[in-house]
Amino acid sequence: QIRVKEDGSGVVTDNVKNIVPEFLSLLRGYIDSSDIPLNVSRSSLQGDPTVKRISGYIVKKVAESLKKLWVSDREKYESIWSDTGLFIKYGCVSDEKFSDLMRERIIFKNSENKYITLPEYLESVPETYKEKMEDKVIYFEKDKSDISLRNQLFTEGIHTIEIDDYIDPHFMQHAEMKKISDKQLKFTSVDSEIANILGTENATENDAKIKDLFQSILAPKKESTEKEEKQENPFGNNDLEIEVQNIKNSTTPAFFKVDEQMKRLSKMTMSMGNSPFPVKKTLVVNPSNPLILNALKISEKENKQELVEKICHYVEDLAYISSEGLKVENRDTFVKRSQELISDLTTLAL
Repeated sequence: QIRVKEDGSGVVTDNVKNIVPEFLSLLRGYIDSSDIPLNVSRSSLQGDPTVKRISGYIVKKVAESLKKLWVSDREKYESIWSDTGLFIKYGCVSDEKFSDLMRERIIFKNSENKYITLPEYLESVPETYKEKMEDKVIYFEKDKSDISLRNQLFTEGIHTIEIDDYIDPHFMQHAEMKKISDKQLKFTSVDSEIANILGTENATENDAKIKDLFQSILAPKKESTEKEEKQENPFGNNDLEIEVQNIKNSTTPAFFKVDEQMKRLSKMTMSMGNSPFPVKKTLVVNPSNPLILNALKISEKENKQELVEKICHYVEDLAYISSEGLKVENRDTFVKRSQELISDLTTLAL
């Protein structure tokens, strides 16, 4: 509410836009001012320069109060973050002055479930990986990213920050456009970056065989006419890509990698109310994993093609389960395939 102090104090209005920004809509209280005329239309009041100064003052005082709390009682600051974080991030995205005061005090949960700022994240990168990481911030999508990839990075002392699908994509884009602690940050997902950080060049003669095996079963190349090639959707998930990559500390048979820019573009279309276009995925296969090596050995035996196909599809299913999960229509197929696979494998042991 806006209260005017003149001959007789009175409430002008309960809802004046542009005085209290949307991201501060949780605030409750009165604003006392002797500078706002009583007999004025609401539209004129919203465009009044005094109102704009009041709005700027409110934003500044809120930011200064949060900064003071950050310095004096960080534990309390963190304890209220689940309630205030969304609005503070929204404030940074929508108000330049608020962003200048607050973006270095935006906090995220790291791999140890502790709150850290982005400057603290950069400081936490082990010296061994600082050159590879540069000013990258690796993020982990809550309920979507593969937790095993996050754990593999953490084994090397590299944290990831947890993000959601609501305000974080917008804040990350905003933060990349602004320097934080004189650093030009670059956000990248754990699946798209882990191979660049922990990937090794210890290729073996089996790598090409493994790629050919999974390619032939999961993503066989289809012959297409010239007309079909012209009509092919450049954003479509027309073919699954297969990649073989040795990754340090990896015990995962395979995981899905999605191009960072394509992922963001898909999220942007969703935020605009449109259906997300299919994003092409790459199945990254770990050639050191026992399951993968055994699949290759079995494929070299006669009359075992059906078993090998089940194993390869099972590896693909595991990759889906480890990330965003299986779609409802695919769950029944997974259960049946798992039962058949276990039955076949136990038969071999007899």
